Amino acid sequence: MNSEFSDFRSFYINHVKPRCNYPPETVPYKTKLANGLAITVRREHPDDYAAVENLTRRAFFNAEKLARDGIPCDEHLLVRKLRAAPEFIPELDLVAECELLGQRHIVGNVMFTAAYVKTPSGEFIPALVFGPLSVLPEYQRMGIGKALLSRAEEITRSAGWGAIFLYGHPWYYPRLGYKEAKEFAVTTHDGKNFPAFMAKELVLGYLSAAAGGKYYYSPVYELDMGEAREFDGAFPPVVDGPQARPLHPSHLPYIHRLMNLPEILEVMHERQTDLPVWISAYQNWTNRGERAFAIYSGEKPAGWLRLGGFDGDAGTINVLVIDPRYARRGLGRFAVGFAEGVFRERGLRRIEIYAAEDNIPARALYESCGFRIAGRGECTTGDGTACMGITFEKVI
Repeated sequence: MNSEFSDFRSFYINHVKPRCNYPPETVPYKTKLANGLAITVRREHPDDYAAVENLTRRAFFNAEKLARDGIPCDEHLLVRKLRAAPEFIPELDLVAECELLGQRHIVGNVMFTAAYVKTPSGEFIPALVFGPLSVLPEYQRMGIGKALLSRAEEITRSAGWGAIFLYGHPWYYPRLGYKEAKEFAVTTHDGKNFPAFMAKELVLGYLSAAAGGKYYYSPVYELDMGEAREFDGAFPPVVDGPQARPLHPSHLPYIHRLMNLPEILEVMHERQTDLPVWISAYQNWTNRGERAFAIYSGEKPAGWLRLGGFDGDAGTINVLVIDPRYARRGLGRFAVGFAEGVFRERGLRRIEIYAAEDNIPARALYESCGFRIAGRGECTTGDGTACMGITFEKVI
């Protein structure tokens, strides 16, 4: 494919690129996600390079690949190499950025390169391909990827591009208007079609001229494993297992999403809350001297833990919630054990924790970790439910 693409590369540089009229980035594009989080979508700057490569590495963390190849992914190397490719389009190298408690965070990135379909007659039909599309694990499932692509499509249309190709999840991208490439009578360069190979017309009928053609993308996407291992060696080691990390303002959108899951609201008898509530709560915990932690499985957030009682004679586990997607993986027991270690370091030898009597999973966890029932009493939960509450206690 390299020799095929080199011919197009010359065609792109001399005939396609000069005709692309990208709008100047004079005013950053701002939008608000469904959860109320305001984000800015702008071009990537050189000062962002390291953050975007780290973001990509975390977004594509793959435990199986880590065990098999010794690296968690290779997409962060792809990001580095794409920037130097002639067919890379810096005007379509976009980052999503948010601000929480005065701190700005890059939370997503998408990159585009020029590609093409070669018709049976040998004609080049220029098109785009995007990837990687990366969103920090803490910010996934919030609409950031959709916001990045939406803004990118606005720019591509104004620049005169007619279609976008991709290899991606066939259960996700059709929601954004992508179809299997076979619907446009286009195959991969080796004549194949499969659900993950998709395309979207930006100009209606643009791909009709490509019918019967084969799709080619930049050879930069073909990565060498040895080079990937060497590149990854410059990054911090990754841990494929449970971890507890100090809770940071950047975790709050994830905590907000987790605590508004229907199954969490039901078991904890709580009402839905807005993101500003959690931002305010974070400041209150900090002012009270409580310590909060995000629970991770590898590079994926999987729950959270909030501890208090440091100025008394007993430590308290005020909140312990495990993401339902990570249930039955031992993360609850890990979190309890981690909390015991924190309290021991502070010289506390007794822990208390409260749970509603009908919270069967929580009760089973605490009892399995050696807690005993120290008391019962009537209480009213956050959603107004009157129930019995149980106080558990453990000497450590």
